[in-house]
Amino acid sequence: MANLSKIELTANNNLFELVKAQERETINALIQLEKSKVEAQSTILTAWLAEQKLQMSDFATATLNNSLKGGFSGKAATAATNYLTSIPQPNLQNPIK
Repeated sequence: MANLSKIELTANNNLFELVKAQERETINALIQLEKSKVEAQSTILTAWLAEQKLQMSDFATATLNNSLKGGFSGKAATAATNYLTSIPQPNLQNPIK
């Protein structure tokens, strides 16, 4: 009888350890799934930010510059054009690391 109890206890402990190992594997798989989702979002956001950076730069150097040409003349027009074309591209960084 005592041997049977020890065998049952050992079997229960082995089963418990097996269940814990399966839970760890499941948790790790879920973590990897979420990491891959975040990485995909990061890639999409990086491309979007690059496009926004180009659009903002184009707006300052071309669109706004052309819109203001009729409003200024002489040195003021030259200064406005020089200023608008010298604006650096914004530094839009991806917040997802």
